[in-house]
Amino acid sequence: MADSTENNTQSNNNGTNYGSSNPNMYSKHNNIEADNTRNNAVRNRIIERYPNLGNLKVQVSTGKGNFPIEGALVEVARNHNGNRYVLYRYITNNSGIVSDIILPANPTAESQSSSTAGGSGVDYIVSVSHPSFIGQENLIATIYNKVGSILSVDLIPLFPAGGVG
Repeated sequence: MADSTENNTQSNNNGTNYGSSNPNMYSKHNNIEADNTRNNAVRNRIIERYPNLGNLKVQVSTGKGNFPIEGALVEVARNHNGNRYVLYRYITNNSGIVSDIILPANPTAESQSSSTAGGSGVDYIVSVSHPSFIGQENLIATIYNKVGSILSVDLIPLFPAGGVG
């Protein structure tokens, strides 16, 4: 996917580009596509373990869902052997959404019995940040086979010293 150094354009998994007028807006995450590529090996190991898939949509807003936040960094991670691995990093679109994040899930059959239903979902850790808002970390999104899950995240604005807040 194209990476424009002029406006720090990044791509989400739908191939839609979202840019920022501030090239240093995400200085520690300025190459999201490269981060996603480096994490392919970890993703592939997880997919081998969980061959079934579900998807996640993350909606980021402020004002109790009334105002979408464009340009928020959404990270999806999984803990494995005591370590946290970031599987995906995406930037929200102008509607504050990252959609169609495909994630491994347990087989549907595991939810059919009361003895295995508790382990039918796979938990992922979602963190959301934006330079103008207080970030949210360690949010749990549970993914089920062939099911679309939606995680709504409400961020609180940062106010400058002496500002309203």
